[in-house]
Amino acid sequence: MTGELLSFDGRFLQLETEAGVVTMKADGVTCTGESCPDFDNFVPRIRISGAARLGELLLPALIEGYARSEGLQVEREEGEIVSYSLSNVDGDVLEVTIRSTTSDQGFIDLLEANADLVMSAREIRTSEVESLREAGLGHLDQAGHSKVIALDSLVPVTGVGQSVQDVSMSELAAVFAGQITDWGALGGQEGLPIHLYLPSDHSGFAQGLLERLTGTETVSVSLFREDDTNTLADVIAADPQALGVLPSRALGSAVALGLVGECGLRSVPRVTAVKTEDYPLSFPLFVYIPERPLAPVVDAMLDWFRTADAQLVVRRAGFVDQGAVPIGLEVQGERLANAILSAGDETSLATLKTLVSDMYTAVRLSPTFRFQEGSSDLDIVSRSSLMTLAQGLLDGRYYGQKLKLVGFSDGAGPAEANQSLSEARALSVLNDLLVMLGGELPSGVVIQTVGYGEALPIGCDESRWGRQVNRRVELWLENAPAQVSQ
Repeated sequence: MTGELLSFDGRFLQLETEAGVVTMKADGVTCTGESCPDFDNFVPRIRISGAARLGELLLPALIEGYARSEGLQVEREEGEIVSYSLSNVDGDVLEVTIRSTTSDQGFIDLLEANADLVMSAREIRTSEVESLREAGLGHLDQAGHSKVIALDSLVPVTGVGQSVQDVSMSELAAVFAGQITDWGALGGQEGLPIHLYLPSDHSGFAQGLLERLTGTETVSVSLFREDDTNTLADVIAADPQALGVLPSRALGSAVALGLVGECGLRSVPRVTAVKTEDYPLSFPLFVYIPERPLAPVVDAMLDWFRTADAQLVVRRAGFVDQGAVPIGLEVQGERLANAILSAGDETSLATLKTLVSDMYTAVRLSPTFRFQEGSSDLDIVSRSSLMTLAQGLLDGRYYGQKLKLVGFSDGAGPAEANQSLSEARALSVLNDLLVMLGGELPSGVVIQTVGYGEALPIGCDESRWGRQVNRRVELWLENAPAQVSQ
């Protein structure tokens, strides 16, 4: 058999042949050619390419954290491509290279066989999915081909001296679509032009933002672009006509604007709001994995990225992790007030009393599950959160605890129908969780489902985003221990 060697993981060879991609066991294979691996002295090697924000900060921290957890020595070699060598007393165990460029370039490198994994600050595009599928690398938009390794958030900002303090998602969308060009339309000085600022157009953050706001990553308006976010923050701070968007941990002296909905609901990029994706400009950070054999040590490293130890590394690197944290009733006053103020004619006082009573006996955990628009399927971040929850259940983290999957709906349509929808959503998440767990819950775990309809809005139903964020399933932990059987 003749072909181009695509990969060797120590067990399997993968060749690109005239008949397509062929995978075969290495045992008993005789290989001739310059690309043949050294079967006797093989050291797994993984090449990672993509978004510089991940490659320069997060992935190095995770790789070094994994090595510490396994008792491995780490050697790092600097250069345009950073190289890591992980070893034990018997010799090298794994070699990793990181090429920090852009999300776009990462997918190009994967397509051209110059990378094995992609770091991306945005979701993969349909065109990239098709190109990679045609190249035999699988459907990278499907479950199992991506890992959300952290979360980040963006904040609308302006310069020192601007009188406007708040902006809505719909106003941001109109500004970047070129429909609003004057600060007067945002409540500022009439006749004062808006100067728009964003990170460079190859930034995954900027692309994700524009796609979320306008439905496309390209805009016709005039933008000031800058690669370095710290420099961009300084430029924005010096321009009182500026309106830009920056990562929440790179605001510098720029002035943060509050995000408000059409109905007056306010969103703040607190860590818990980013974890729950209640904050509208929360963004996941991905590693994409093609349909290709990986060495067991690489699989083990990627699995470790979901552990509690890895989540601690993510936090120390300055990102938001996916680890579950409690959100007590004492810090939920704002959303309870929103529930009361936003209650329509069909949300009764009795419903609100029942909701608050149940909240008194439970604590909300940060994992929150939302759905693809117009679908009953979980979105990519929610799938990742559910996998993390499943692993926590298998690890015994919730033994003897009583969990609730609590469904909510938007306010569109009759309240009775919304109540049924919220209950169905909670049950759907439980069914997905059971599939991940092999069909049943681990011993000592109790999970109930309940729905509260439209009673606790996060966003304003007047906007598409508000309706989308209101359709969710929360995870609650009962204060009282569960009755479990051995």
